[in-house]
Amino acid sequence: MVAAPRAVRPRRGAREGADSRAARDAVFEGGAMPGQGYGSAQDHGHVFTGSPLDRAGNERRDGAWIEGQHAKPARRFLALRDLEALVEGDPAPTVAWLAPAELPDGAPEGEAVLLGLDGGEPRFAIDLTAVDEAALAGPLADGRRFAEVRGVAPDLPTDDTAILAQARSLVDWHARHPFCAACGGATTSRNGGLMRVCGDCDAEHFPRVDPVVIVLIIDGDRCLLVSGRGRPGSNYTCIAGFMEPGETVEEAVRREVREEAGVEVAAVRYHSSQPWPFPASLMLGCHAEAASASIAIDPEEIKDARWFDRADVARALDFAAGEIEGESGLDFGVPAPFTISHQLIRAWTSEAEGA
Repeated sequence: MVAAPRAVRPRRGAREGADSRAARDAVFEGGAMPGQGYGSAQDHGHVFTGSPLDRAGNERRDGAWIEGQHAKPARRFLALRDLEALVEGDPAPTVAWLAPAELPDGAPEGEAVLLGLDGGEPRFAIDLTAVDEAALAGPLADGRRFAEVRGVAPDLPTDDTAILAQARSLVDWHARHPFCAACGGATTSRNGGLMRVCGDCDAEHFPRVDPVVIVLIIDGDRCLLVSGRGRPGSNYTCIAGFMEPGETVEEAVRREVREEAGVEVAAVRYHSSQPWPFPASLMLGCHAEAASASIAIDPEEIKDARWFDRADVARALDFAAGEIEGESGLDFGVPAPFTISHQLIRAWTSEAEGA
Protein backbone atom coordinates (compact mmCIF):
# COMPACT_ATOMS: atom_id res chain seq x y z
CA MET A 1 0.00 0.00 0.00
CA VAL A 2 1.25 3.46 -0.86
CA ALA A 3 1.68 5.56 2.23
CA ALA A 4 -0.51 8.61 2.59
CA PRO A 5 1.41 11.85 2.03
CA ARG A 6 2.92 13.26 5.18
CA ALA A 7 3.39 16.94 5.84
CA VAL A 8 6.94 18.28 5.74
CA ARG A 9 7.96 19.47 9.18
CA PRO A 10 8.77 23.18 8.92
CA ARG A 11 12.05 24.47 10.24
CA ARG A 12 11.80 25.92 13.71
CA GLY A 13 10.73 29.54 13.40
CA ALA A 14 10.26 29.31 9.63
CA ARG A 15 7.41 31.20 8.01
CA GLU A 16 6.41 30.16 4.53
CA GLY A 17 4.98 33.61 3.83
CA ALA A 18 8.28 35.25 4.68
CA ASP A 19 10.28 32.94 2.42
CA SER A 20 7.84 33.29 -0.46
CA ARG A 21 8.49 37.04 -0.37
CA ALA A 22 12.23 36.73 0.12
CA ALA A 23 13.22 37.22 -3.51
CA ARG A 24 11.18 40.42 -3.67
CA ASP A 25 12.97 41.51 -0.47
CA ALA A 26 16.22 41.13 -2.38
CA VAL A 27 15.27 44.10 -4.51
CA PHE A 28 15.18 46.28 -1.42
CA GLU A 29 17.62 44.66 1.00
CA GLY A 30 20.49 42.73 -0.44
CA GLY A 31 22.24 41.46 -3.48
CA ALA A 32 25.17 42.92 -5.34
CA MET A 33 28.17 45.17 -5.10
CA PRO A 34 28.71 48.10 -7.46
CA GLY A 35 30.09 47.57 -10.96
CA GLN A 36 29.75 48.74 -14.53
CA GLY A 37 29.06 47.33 -17.96
CA TYR A 38 27.79 43.92 -18.99
CA GLY A 39 29.17 40.46 -18.32
CA SER A 40 28.96 37.70 -15.76
CA ALA A 41 27.82 38.15 -12.19
CA GLN A 42 31.40 37.56 -11.07
CA ASP A 43 32.58 40.38 -13.37
CA HIS A 44 30.34 42.70 -11.36
CA GLY A 45 31.54 41.47 -7.96
CA HIS A 46 28.04 40.48 -6.88
CA VAL A 47 27.59 39.23 -3.36
CA PHE A 48 26.83 35.46 -3.31
CA THR A 49 28.86 34.80 -6.50
CA GLY A 50 32.37 33.57 -7.30
CA SER A 51 32.77 30.43 -5.18
CA PRO A 52 36.35 29.10 -5.18
CA LEU A 53 35.19 25.54 -4.46
CA ASP A 54 35.30 22.68 -6.96
CA ARG A 55 31.81 21.18 -6.61
CA ALA A 56 33.09 17.76 -7.75
CA GLY A 57 29.96 17.05 -9.76
CA ASN A 58 31.25 13.83 -11.32
CA GLU A 59 33.11 12.42 -8.33
CA ARG A 60 30.21 12.82 -5.91
CA ARG A 61 28.15 10.24 -7.79
CA ASP A 62 30.44 7.58 -6.27
CA GLY A 63 29.24 6.64 -2.79
CA ALA A 64 32.63 5.24 -1.82
CA TRP A 65 34.29 8.51 -2.83
CA ILE A 66 31.83 10.45 -0.65
CA GLU A 67 32.63 8.18 2.31
CA GLY A 68 36.29 8.85 1.72
CA GLN A 69 35.73 12.62 1.91
CA HIS A 70 33.94 12.19 5.24
CA ALA A 71 37.03 10.36 6.55
CA LYS A 72 39.66 12.91 5.54
CA PRO A 73 41.39 14.57 8.52
CA ALA A 74 41.57 17.89 6.63
CA ARG A 75 37.80 18.09 6.12
CA ARG A 76 36.17 21.26 7.42
CA PHE A 77 32.61 22.27 8.25
CA LEU A 78 30.60 25.45 7.73
CA ALA A 79 28.06 25.36 10.57
CA LEU A 80 24.55 26.80 10.38
CA ARG A 81 21.96 27.02 13.14
CA ASP A 82 18.42 28.15 12.31
CA LEU A 83 20.01 29.12 8.96
CA GLU A 84 22.41 31.56 10.64
CA ALA A 85 26.06 31.00 9.68
CA LEU A 86 29.03 30.64 12.00
CA VAL A 87 31.46 33.52 11.41
CA GLU A 88 34.51 34.93 13.15
CA GLY A 89 36.26 38.27 13.25
CA ASP A 90 35.05 41.82 13.82
CA PRO A 91 34.79 44.29 12.10
CA ALA A 92 35.96 42.19 9.10
CA PRO A 93 34.22 38.84 9.54
CA THR A 94 34.92 35.64 7.61
CA VAL A 95 33.29 32.22 7.53
CA ALA A 96 34.43 30.11 10.51
CA TRP A 97 35.44 26.64 9.29
CA LEU A 98 35.30 23.98 12.03
CA ALA A 99 37.69 21.06 12.25
CA PRO A 100 36.12 17.64 13.03
CA ALA A 101 37.30 17.84 16.64
CA GLU A 102 35.48 21.18 17.06
CA LEU A 103 32.05 19.80 16.17
CA PRO A 104 29.71 19.69 19.17
CA ASP A 105 28.25 16.53 20.64
CA GLY A 106 25.20 15.52 18.67
CA ALA A 107 26.33 17.19 15.45
CA PRO A 108 24.87 15.20 12.51
CA GLU A 109 28.15 14.80 10.62
CA GLY A 110 26.73 11.95 8.55
CA GLU A 111 24.11 14.32 7.13
CA ALA A 112 26.57 17.09 6.30
CA VAL A 113 26.33 18.39 2.73
CA LEU A 114 29.47 18.31 0.60
CA LEU A 115 29.87 21.81 -0.81
CA GLY A 116 33.00 21.01 -2.77
CA LEU A 117 36.76 20.80 -2.61
CA ASP A 118 39.22 23.52 -1.62
CA GLY A 119 42.65 22.58 -2.91
CA GLY A 120 41.49 18.97 -3.00
CA GLU A 121 40.22 18.97 0.59
CA PRO A 122 36.49 18.57 1.36
CA ARG A 123 34.34 21.38 2.65
CA PHE A 124 30.95 20.57 4.15
CA ALA A 125 27.89 22.45 5.41
CA ILE A 126 26.38 21.07 8.61
CA ASP A 127 23.08 21.95 10.28
CA LEU A 128 23.41 22.41 14.07
CA THR A 129 19.80 23.52 14.61
CA ALA A 130 18.89 20.39 16.56
CA VAL A 131 22.07 20.42 18.70
CA ASP A 132 21.56 21.34 22.35
CA GLU A 133 22.61 24.91 23.02
CA ALA A 134 24.77 23.83 25.94
CA ALA A 135 26.93 21.82 23.52
CA LEU A 136 27.84 24.86 21.41
CA ALA A 137 30.62 26.18 23.64
CA GLY A 138 33.29 24.79 21.31
CA PRO A 139 31.97 26.23 18.05
CA LEU A 140 31.33 29.57 19.77
CA ALA A 141 34.82 29.81 21.28
CA ASP A 142 37.30 32.54 20.32
CA GLY A 143 34.62 35.09 19.48
CA ARG A 144 32.86 33.00 16.85
CA ARG A 145 29.15 33.68 16.51
CA PHE A 146 26.11 32.74 14.46
CA ALA A 147 25.07 35.60 12.18
CA GLU A 148 22.05 36.15 9.92
CA VAL A 149 23.36 35.63 6.40
CA ARG A 150 21.57 38.57 4.79
CA GLY A 151 22.93 40.96 7.39
CA VAL A 152 26.55 39.79 7.45
CA ALA A 153 27.03 39.11 3.73
CA PRO A 154 27.99 42.71 2.74
CA ASP A 155 30.89 42.57 5.22
CA LEU A 156 32.24 39.16 4.19
CA PRO A 157 34.81 38.41 1.46
CA THR A 158 32.95 37.75 -1.79
CA ASP A 159 34.24 34.16 -1.94
CA ASP A 160 32.74 33.48 1.48
CA THR A 161 29.34 34.87 0.45
CA ALA A 162 29.25 32.53 -2.56
CA ILE A 163 29.94 29.52 -0.35
CA LEU A 164 27.29 30.72 2.12
CA ALA A 165 24.71 31.01 -0.67
CA GLN A 166 25.25 27.37 -1.59
CA ALA A 167 25.33 26.19 2.03
CA ARG A 168 22.23 28.06 3.21
CA SER A 169 20.10 27.02 0.26
CA LEU A 170 21.07 23.35 0.50
CA VAL A 171 20.70 23.09 4.29
CA ASP A 172 17.29 24.72 4.07
CA TRP A 173 16.21 22.45 1.21
CA HIS A 174 17.15 19.29 3.11
CA ALA A 175 15.27 20.47 6.20
CA ARG A 176 12.13 21.08 4.11
CA HIS A 177 12.18 17.79 2.20
CA PRO A 178 12.47 14.81 4.56
CA PHE A 179 9.48 13.18 2.83
CA CYS A 180 8.70 12.28 -0.77
CA ALA A 181 6.36 14.61 -2.65
CA ALA A 182 5.16 11.65 -4.74
CA CYS A 183 4.19 9.10 -2.06
CA GLY A 184 5.00 10.57 1.35
CA GLY A 185 7.80 8.10 2.10
CA ALA A 186 10.96 9.08 3.95
CA THR A 187 13.83 10.36 1.80
CA THR A 188 17.57 10.09 2.31
CA SER A 189 20.43 12.24 1.05
CA ARG A 190 22.56 11.05 -1.87
CA ASN A 191 25.44 12.38 -3.98
CA GLY A 192 26.86 14.28 -1.07
CA GLY A 193 23.64 16.19 -0.55
CA LEU A 194 22.76 17.19 -4.13
CA MET A 195 19.70 14.92 -4.24
CA ARG A 196 17.32 12.96 -2.03
CA VAL A 197 15.85 9.55 -2.85
CA CYS A 198 12.58 8.11 -1.53
CA GLY A 199 12.98 4.79 0.28
CA ASP A 200 9.50 3.66 -0.74
CA CYS A 201 9.04 4.59 -4.42
CA ASP A 202 12.65 5.45 -5.41
CA ALA A 203 11.62 8.91 -6.63
CA GLU A 204 14.57 11.26 -6.96
CA HIS A 205 14.31 14.84 -5.68
CA PHE A 206 16.71 17.68 -6.47
CA PRO A 207 17.25 21.14 -4.96
CA ARG A 208 15.14 23.79 -6.65
CA VAL A 209 16.17 27.21 -7.87
CA ASP A 210 13.47 29.85 -8.36
CA PRO A 211 14.23 32.37 -11.16
CA VAL A 212 13.29 36.00 -10.49
CA VAL A 213 13.49 38.83 -13.02
CA ILE A 214 14.55 42.26 -11.83
CA VAL A 215 14.57 45.10 -14.33
CA LEU A 216 15.37 48.78 -14.73
CA ILE A 217 12.97 50.38 -17.22
CA ILE A 218 14.60 53.15 -19.28
CA ASP A 219 13.04 55.97 -21.30
CA GLY A 220 15.81 58.16 -22.70
CA ASP A 221 17.42 60.08 -19.81
CA ARG A 222 14.97 58.85 -17.20
CA CYS A 223 14.21 55.54 -15.55
CA LEU A 224 11.21 53.98 -13.81
CA LEU A 225 11.58 53.09 -10.13
CA VAL A 226 8.98 51.84 -7.68
CA SER A 227 8.38 51.93 -3.94
CA GLY A 228 7.05 48.64 -2.63
CA ARG A 229 4.01 48.44 -0.40
CA GLY A 230 4.90 47.73 3.19
CA ARG A 231 8.38 49.21 2.84
CA PRO A 232 9.18 52.12 5.14
CA GLY A 233 10.84 55.31 3.97
CA SER A 234 11.14 56.82 0.52
CA ASN A 235 13.49 54.39 -1.21
CA TYR A 236 12.68 53.49 -4.81
CA THR A 237 13.99 50.44 -6.63
CA CYS A 238 13.69 48.26 -9.73
CA ILE A 239 10.64 46.15 -10.54
CA ALA A 240 11.04 42.43 -9.78
CA GLY A 241 9.01 39.25 -9.67
CA PHE A 242 9.09 35.47 -9.97
CA MET A 243 9.06 33.94 -13.41
CA GLU A 244 6.06 31.78 -14.22
CA PRO A 245 5.99 28.38 -16.01
CA GLY A 246 6.37 28.66 -19.76
CA GLU A 247 7.90 32.15 -19.73
CA THR A 248 11.11 33.47 -21.19
CA VAL A 249 13.05 36.10 -19.29
CA GLU A 250 11.84 38.74 -21.73
CA GLU A 251 8.22 37.69 -21.35
CA ALA A 252 8.48 37.71 -17.56
CA VAL A 253 9.97 41.22 -17.62
CA ARG A 254 7.16 42.54 -19.79
CA ARG A 255 4.46 40.88 -17.69
CA GLU A 256 5.84 42.06 -14.34
CA VAL A 257 6.25 45.66 -15.50
CA ARG A 258 2.77 45.71 -17.01
CA GLU A 259 1.21 44.19 -13.89
CA GLU A 260 3.00 46.38 -11.34
CA ALA A 261 3.33 49.71 -13.16
CA GLY A 262 1.08 49.54 -16.23
CA VAL A 263 4.00 50.36 -18.54
CA GLU A 264 4.61 48.50 -21.81
CA VAL A 265 8.14 47.27 -22.53
CA ALA A 266 10.02 47.07 -25.85
CA ALA A 267 13.56 45.65 -26.04
CA VAL A 268 14.92 43.74 -23.03
CA ARG A 269 18.67 43.45 -22.44
CA TYR A 270 20.21 41.03 -19.95
CA HIS A 271 22.72 42.52 -17.50
CA SER A 272 23.81 39.94 -14.89
CA SER A 273 22.54 37.36 -12.42
CA GLN A 274 22.94 36.70 -8.72
CA PRO A 275 21.98 33.82 -6.43
CA TRP A 276 19.69 34.90 -3.60
CA PRO A 277 19.60 32.13 -0.97
CA PHE A 278 16.37 33.14 0.83
CA PRO A 279 15.62 30.38 0.30
CA ALA A 280 16.84 29.58 -3.24
CA SER A 281 16.22 32.26 -5.87
CA LEU A 282 18.26 33.37 -8.86
CA MET A 283 17.95 37.07 -9.62
CA LEU A 284 18.11 37.74 -13.39
CA GLY A 285 18.96 41.43 -13.82
CA CYS A 286 17.92 43.28 -16.99
CA HIS A 287 17.63 46.69 -18.59
CA ALA A 288 14.58 47.31 -20.77
CA GLU A 289 13.27 50.10 -22.97
CA ALA A 290 9.87 51.58 -22.24
CA ALA A 291 7.28 51.46 -25.01
CA SER A 292 4.81 53.64 -23.08
CA ALA A 293 5.08 56.24 -20.34
CA SER A 294 1.74 56.29 -18.52
CA ILE A 295 1.87 54.67 -15.08
CA ALA A 296 -0.93 52.63 -13.45
CA ILE A 297 0.32 50.84 -10.34
CA ASP A 298 -0.93 47.63 -8.75
CA PRO A 299 -1.83 48.93 -5.27
CA GLU A 300 -1.47 45.48 -3.70
CA GLU A 301 2.21 45.33 -4.65
CA ILE A 302 3.35 48.91 -5.25
CA LYS A 303 2.99 52.03 -3.13
CA ASP A 304 4.26 54.43 -5.80
CA ALA A 305 6.02 54.42 -9.17
CA ARG A 306 7.76 57.39 -10.78
CA TRP A 307 10.01 58.39 -13.64
CA PHE A 308 13.33 59.82 -12.37
CA ASP A 309 15.88 61.95 -14.23
CA ARG A 310 19.32 60.42 -14.73
CA ALA A 311 21.12 63.26 -12.89
CA ASP A 312 18.91 62.91 -9.81
CA VAL A 313 19.32 59.14 -9.82
CA ALA A 314 23.10 59.48 -10.07
CA ARG A 315 23.10 61.75 -7.02
CA ALA A 316 20.89 59.31 -5.12
CA LEU A 317 23.36 56.51 -5.95
CA ASP A 318 26.29 58.55 -4.65
CA PHE A 319 24.37 59.36 -1.47
CA ALA A 320 23.52 55.67 -0.94
CA ALA A 321 27.21 54.83 -1.40
CA GLY A 322 28.25 57.35 1.27
CA GLU A 323 29.93 59.66 -1.24
CA ILE A 324 27.80 62.67 -0.26
CA GLU A 325 27.88 64.03 3.29
CA GLY A 326 24.83 65.46 4.97
CA GLU A 327 21.55 65.43 3.07
CA SER A 328 21.11 64.37 -0.54
CA GLY A 329 18.72 67.22 -1.33
CA LEU A 330 16.38 64.71 -2.97
CA ASP A 331 12.94 63.48 -1.95
CA PHE A 332 13.83 59.85 -2.66
CA GLY A 333 16.56 57.30 -2.10
CA VAL A 334 17.81 54.16 -3.84
CA PRO A 335 18.98 50.81 -2.47
CA ALA A 336 22.41 50.35 -0.94
CA PRO A 337 25.47 49.58 -3.12
CA PHE A 338 25.46 45.86 -2.35
CA THR A 339 22.02 45.32 -3.89
CA ILE A 340 21.50 44.12 -7.44
CA SER A 341 18.99 46.94 -7.92
CA HIS A 342 21.72 49.49 -7.15
CA GLN A 343 23.95 47.61 -9.60
CA LEU A 344 21.45 47.87 -12.43
CA ILE A 345 20.82 51.56 -11.80
CA ARG A 346 24.55 52.35 -11.50
CA ALA A 347 25.30 50.60 -14.80
CA TRP A 348 22.71 52.78 -16.55
CA THR A 349 24.05 56.07 -15.15
CA SER A 350 27.63 54.96 -15.93
CA GLU A 351 26.73 54.41 -19.58
CA ALA A 352 26.01 58.14 -19.92
CA GLU A 353 29.22 59.07 -18.09
CA GLY A 354 31.25 56.95 -20.51
CA ALA A 355 29.49 58.25 -23.64
